[in-house]
Amino acid sequence: MNTHPMKALLNAACRIYAVCTILLCLIILLFAKDELVVAPLPFILLFPFAFCLAWANSILWGEQFSGGIRFLLHFLLVTAGVVFFLLLPAGTFASGRSALVMVSIYLLLYGILMAVIALVRRMIQRSKEAKEI
Repeated sequence: MNTHPMKALLNAACRIYAVCTILLCLIILLFAKDELVVAPLPFILLFPFAFCLAWANSILWGEQFSGGIRFLLHFLLVTAGVVFFLLLPAGTFASGRSALVMVSIYLLLYGILMAVIALVRRMIQRSKEAKEI
């Protein structure tokens, strides 16, 4: 099946948006205290974030660039999405201490996740090479 790249990118962004929306609703349900009104801005800003994440993932799993460049571009796009569409609108950078904690947690989680993904990709690649021999 040969689909247009923009259609595939939007399809992936919509799936990511759906998952993020469900997670945001669960977080609101768990941590909201007697609040009946939910602000629409976080839900609106989730789609540009989902689009950045889908674009970054298409670069990460694509074959256009070498491995290191793909991980670097993925990091830059995901970080831009997190900063511009999640942290800045939430007012995280208004207080220095919470911003440092949030950015540190983000970098730690991103580093762990990318290390696991790189390890799994390396193991899959080695297993394919072993089968070819």
